[in-house]
Amino acid sequence: PSKQDQARGLLVSMETLEDIDGDMLFLLQPESQTEIAKEIRKANEATQANPLWSKLNVVQNNRVYSVDAHWYGANYLAANRILDDLERYCCQ
Repeated sequence: PSKQDQARGLLVSMETLEDIDGDMLFLLQPESQTEIAKEIRKANEATQANPLWSKLNVVQNNRVYSVDAHWYGANYLAANRILDDLERYCCQ
């Protein structure tokens, strides 16, 4: 989407939720039990419970994929896991 091409870091709120609509959406769902991971999962649940969420084309097309915290990693191991995720989800 054009909004994503223009911004390096896209801040999303319920008012701008349509800005993340695209062909695919990778949703951070950290598996760890840290407090921040719990907060992220809780925020995701609240977002997905909002009626605006279900109006996104990416949601209607069932192209939302949960990914773990390695998507925020900055080393070659994280990069390899991201590539594994991309192959799994994009090459189905």
